[in-house]
Amino acid sequence: MFKGKLRSLLLVFIMVFAVSSVLFTFDEDSEVSIGVKRNLAVHGCILSLVLHDGSTQKIRLKEKDVVQSGQRFSIAVNSSSGGYIYVLSIDADNILYAMYPNENMPRRRFSPGSGLMLPISKGEQTALFEFDENTGKETYYVFVSKDPMDNLEKLIKSIPEDGLDLAENKQTMKKILKYYRRGSKRYIKGNKRSERKGNVAKKKYYKGDDVNTWKVYYKKYYAKKYVFDHQ
Repeated sequence: MFKGKLRSLLLVFIMVFAVSSVLFTFDEDSEVSIGVKRNLAVHGCILSLVLHDGSTQKIRLKEKDVVQSGQRFSIAVNSSSGGYIYVLSIDADNILYAMYPNENMPRRRFSPGSGLMLPISKGEQTALFEFDENTGKETYYVFVSKDPMDNLEKLIKSIPEDGLDLAENKQTMKKILKYYRRGSKRYIKGNKRSERKGNVAKKKYYKGDDVNTWKVYYKKYYAKKYVFDHQ
């Protein structure tokens, strides 16, 4: 009799745990994890770093491309749901910079479909980023999220305008890598190599009519790393 009751209680416990694991997950980006309902929505996104050569021609930069001092570039993002973009850069001397947002360019939510181009131009002339004279390996971390990433923003606000030496701030680099690893795993590519995965996302979750517009599909946030050979 006792064994039968114990077996029944154990079965009930397993069923309750299974149901709760489906309905709830943990917000891994919070300092203290809290239970939140699982969000199955998928958002479409296009992200690109574009090199401007001084003419009307624009070249889309790819990871491991060779770049030159003095070349200028922009960062463009668009998404089916709108949201926020965050950009960090690390130069050859292992100095971390907050490219966006920062004191000169406060955080701004971009609208669905219209997107955002960085840097944000204040006048009629288009503003552009420029590769400086400091050559060597340069790394860029870009994050795209439907909602504000509070912990990442807190980290960004702690970066001085003249940069943060990561050799003396190893914990900061660990946090960036943590956010990057999570974001780089939470997306589904829409290219031909992963067409089946992309179609699964489209059929099950994505509800927009512009499903073929987007190159990447993500749930919570999307993270992309670019590494350039700056010569």
